[in-house]
Amino acid sequence: MPRPSIYWSEAGRRAVRSWYEDRLADFPVPVESTFVDTRFGPTHVLRAGPVDGPPLVVLHGLDLNAAAMVGLVAPLAGRRRVLAIDTIGDPGLSAEVRPRRSGPAYADWLADVLDGLGLDGPVDLAGFSFGGWIILKLASYNPGRIARLALIGGGGLTWLRLRGQLVMAGAMLRHFAVGSGRSLRAAVRPLYGPGLEADPHIARLLGLAFRHVRPDPTLAWLPPHKPGTLDHLPAPAFVCCGVHDVFFDAHLLIDNARRLLPGLRVFESLPGQGHIPDPDALLALALRIEAFLDAGAARPGSE
Repeated sequence: MPRPSIYWSEAGRRAVRSWYEDRLADFPVPVESTFVDTRFGPTHVLRAGPVDGPPLVVLHGLDLNAAAMVGLVAPLAGRRRVLAIDTIGDPGLSAEVRPRRSGPAYADWLADVLDGLGLDGPVDLAGFSFGGWIILKLASYNPGRIARLALIGGGGLTWLRLRGQLVMAGAMLRHFAVGSGRSLRAAVRPLYGPGLEADPHIARLLGLAFRHVRPDPTLAWLPPHKPGTLDHLPAPAFVCCGVHDVFFDAHLLIDNARRLLPGLRVFESLPGQGHIPDPDALLALALRIEAFLDAGAARPGSE
C-alpha cells in the first residue's frame, strides 16, 4: 500500500515548490540542484561553492528545506563545497517519507546520501535543530563518517520544550484566524530573539508548512541521546544555542553537550537570539563555524 503524501493536497505541494523555486531564483551565490538515490527514495541536494573546495554537508530543521538555509550556505560557499540536503519527509524536494525516529533509519538515510555524493570518508557536517539530531543519529551508529560537526540549536542534546511547541501552535492558529502577512510574521516571531523581526521568506515557508503539510505525530518525541551513546564519537564539535530559544534551554544544552560529546571544542550561547538567528547573527555564526572547521583541518584532533 503506498504511503500517504506529507501534503494534504496537490495544491499544497505546488505552493511549497513554488516557494522553493522563488528562493533559488534569488540565491545570492551560484547553486546547482541534484538528486541522489537512497533506500528511502530520492533525496534532493543543493550544491554551492568551488568544486574542489573541502565539502561541508548542511542539514536544515523541521518544516524547512535546503533553500531556507541560504543564510548559512552562502557565506560558507566562498571556499567550501557546500552540500545542503533536503531531508526526507519535510517540505522540500526529497522523497515524502518519514522513517521511524527510533532505530537507525535516519542514520542509514544520511549515510546513503553521503555515499551518493561520493563522500566515502569522514566529512564535515553542520545541522540546524532537527538537522543536528540527524547528524547525532549518524554519529551514534556510524561515527567514522564524521570529521567535524557543528550543531546550531539543541537537536539530539536535550528535550524540546513543550511550552515552545504550544506557543508556536497557538501563534499559527491565530494567524490563520486572521490570515494576513502581518499576522504570519507575528506568528513566527517567537522563533527569533526579543525585538527581532522574522525573516519574511522563512515565515512564508513555515506558514505553508503549517497549512499544507500533514502534522507529524512524532514531532514532540525527539529524545536526546543518553550518556555514553556518543562516547565513541571523537570528532571535534561546535555547538551553539540562542539564549532566548523557545524550544531549547541554553543552560541545559551546554551541560548535556559537555556530558555527551567527548569532542566538544566550542559552545556558544548567542545573546539576543532565539531559535533562529537573525541574518546578521547567522553571518557571524557562519564565519565562526568556518574558523572552527579550518582549525580542525589544520590540527586534526588538537583543537
